[in-house]
This record gives sequence, C-alpha cells and structure tokens, in this order.
Amino acid sequence: MAFSRPSPDRPSVVFGECIGRMGKLSPHAVRVWANPLNPANVVTPSRFKGTVPVDPENPPKLFIETKEYDNGVTMKGEVIEKDFIIENRGTGILEIINVRPACGCTSTGFDRKIEPGQSGKISLKVDTRNFVGGINKSTTVYTNDPQSEQFQIFVRANVKEIISVKPSANQQFGLVYLGQSLTRDYNLTSTDATPFKITQIECTDDHVEYEVIPSADGLSAIFRVTLPPHHPEGPVSARFTLKTDHSQVKSIRINAYGTIRQPLTVYPKELVYGGMSKQFIDENPEDASLNKPINLNYETAGDLQVLEVATSLPFLQVTLNPIQEGKRYSIQVRMQPPVEVGDFQGLVTIKTNKGPVEVKVRGKIF
Repeated sequence: MAFSRPSPDRPSVVFGECIGRMGKLSPHAVRVWANPLNPANVVTPSRFKGTVPVDPENPPKLFIETKEYDNGVTMKGEVIEKDFIIENRGTGILEIINVRPACGCTSTGFDRKIEPGQSGKISLKVDTRNFVGGINKSTTVYTNDPQSEQFQIFVRANVKEIISVKPSANQQFGLVYLGQSLTRDYNLTSTDATPFKITQIECTDDHVEYEVIPSADGLSAIFRVTLPPHHPEGPVSARFTLKTDHSQVKSIRINAYGTIRQPLTVYPKELVYGGMSKQFIDENPEDASLNKPINLNYETAGDLQVLEVATSLPFLQVTLNPIQEGKRYSIQVRMQPPVEVGDFQGLVTIKTNKGPVEVKVRGKIF
C-alpha cells in the first residue's frame, strides 16, 4: 500500500517521540482515561478538539471490527502496513480528530471525516529495522464519537533477524585520543543456514577503515571497523550500509560512534584579568588576584616535556610547576608592576615535545 498526498480530509503525519517512556509522559503526551472502565469519562486535550459539532440527537457511532493486528513472523527491516477500517454507524459525521503513535517507528495516515453509513480507514506503517523479537506497537485514536472519544489500536509482530549482528549493530568507541587506533568487531551470522556474501559497503565517514573477514563456509563473517591514528579530531558517527547477496536480506545497517580528542588538554584556553586598578597593583604586588594558573594534562603515555614557557606581555611573569612529571603541569602567570593604564592583550606560549600551545591573555588596567 502506498500513501497518497496528504489532504485536509486525509492528513498524513509522523511522530518521533515515545509516550510514557520510563513511566513519565513526554511534553507531547496526552491525558488518558479518567476512568478506564468508563470511556465516557475520557477527557480530550483542547488541542485535539474536533471541528465537527456533535448533535446529541444525531451523534456519530464508530465501529471498528478489530483493534489489533498480528503480522506474525516478520523479517527485520520489513515495513508492516495495516489499514484499520472505521465505520460510521451513526447519524452524524464521524471525525477522527487525531492519531498518535506511541513510537517513532510508526507512521500514520487517516481519513478525517466519515459520513453516516460510510467507512474510512486509519493506515499504519511500522518500521522494524531496529527491532528483534516480539513487538507490540500502540497508536491512540481521538474521535468526536461521545462513546469512543479515545481508544488504542495495536500492531504486533515477531521480528526475526536472518543475519544477526553481535554484540550490537550500534557500537561505541567511546573517547579515543588523537594518534591512537581502536578497533571494534561486528559478528555477522546467518540464522537460516544460508551462506551469504557482503557485496558492497557504503560508509558516511571517509576516514574510518574497515574490512570483511568471511568464514570458510559463508555462514558468518566479521565486519571490522578501525578508527585510525590519523582520524580528525571531533565526534565520530560512521554509518555503514552492507549490501548482501542473501535473497531475503538486501542490506545490513551498522553504526559506530565515538569522540576523538587531543591527548594534551590545556585549561583555561584564555586568561582574563577584569578591570584592575594600577594603584592596587603597585601597592599589592603579592596579592593572590594577580596570579592565574594554566593547567596542562597529557592523557596518554607519560612522556610530555615542557620545553619553554614565555609571554608576550612584559608585566607578566610565568613559572612552571611540575605536578606529575610527564603528565601534569601547572603554569603560574603573575602580573607584576610596573603596569600601564589601558586595555591589554597578549599570549602565553608553551613549547612542548608534543607541539606548541598558545593561551590568550587579555584585561584592563585603570
């Protein structure tokens, strides 16, 4: 079934938030039964109020033959499509005010207005790409029928993974320091005893390295992903599409996430002296407010060497203090008279065996 272009009488919407996750309602959640045993007590949120007035003498009457659909055994990645037929057995126009899936995997289309004696439908599409095992996806329907203002319909399935991915199709590399290399393996196994081959690989990250190591019998393979030492600094989000020759599995989606950071960290990146009095500086040269630290940390091998520390500002004095040789250092930057009135800016330059580091310095003396 294909969805037609949305129209005022048949809107098509997709929702991406789950409702009631972890026992809490999302900001888009709606109030449920005031009394589950008495549907007439349902309170419909004001933003879900219908546009068709209901005449108490000629109300609509909704009839749905079944509120549940079981698709049975379903291959992972298949999109389940189901039309729930809605009849109006009343004497007034039946309005389907809103349809709210409980999960972003479900998209909907529905007929908004159904004349007396006519039928309409609510169309659901459930994407199974992220599921394995039993699923039960609910969708809440709001109508102007006083006896069926709110109810739920369900799509169930038992999702089978023909080529399994272990430990997970989504793996985290975590924090990796620039210059390091880290590898993750994705174990692919045919669960229906049919041999397969990976015929093509698409990747969104040009810097990661990968390879396929097939088994001799063709029933399994290792997909190995490596973050190389030269991968650029920053977040990693590598998304792979592995195309196969298996008759029932056209492609496999695999994701690798992480963050690459420089092992040498410097804090702060900038020293700021707020407005300071020249007289105060001249009279209190040892005051603690004139002293500011710069901290260096090296997160990998303990072989960091600080070769030289200098400043471009003549009234600043810099002193190197080792905290943990090869890994942690503190540089004390101290303002010393004589100083000049006015704005100033400059640099503290730190030369290390891992490369130079510059820290900006700025402030104002009045």
